[in-house]
Amino acid sequence: MGLRPLCDIAVILQRHKNGIDWPQVRARAMEWRAGKCVYLSLWLAKELVRADVPALALKSLRPSDFNERWSNLARHQVALAGGDPVLSEPIKSALLPFMKLGAAPAHKCGGAESN
Repeated sequence: MGLRPLCDIAVILQRHKNGIDWPQVRARAMEWRAGKCVYLSLWLAKELVRADVPALALKSLRPSDFNERWSNLARHQVALAGGDPVLSEPIKSALLPFMKLGAAPAHKCGGAESN
């Protein structure tokens, strides 16, 4: 994972901050056995690109057996990866099911209107 997916997460959180159902994100992460991955991705986005991840949401997603060494290793790996060709649309599509429909107004980004 490079910085691009983390920036995608940050933009999605900025545009839909009031529309994300964090308890549902946690429930799905646990159901899909992706809790550590979701936590680490959100933590990295918050730490490296200042994504507006709510502290309570991050705390609720933090696995009880999470080792801080993993976060340091992940931070190092992102730094090594630099920019990467990961497209933003798959990440957006993955997060959209967690958003409450109609909660966030359309925003303009670079002159183009987006949802």
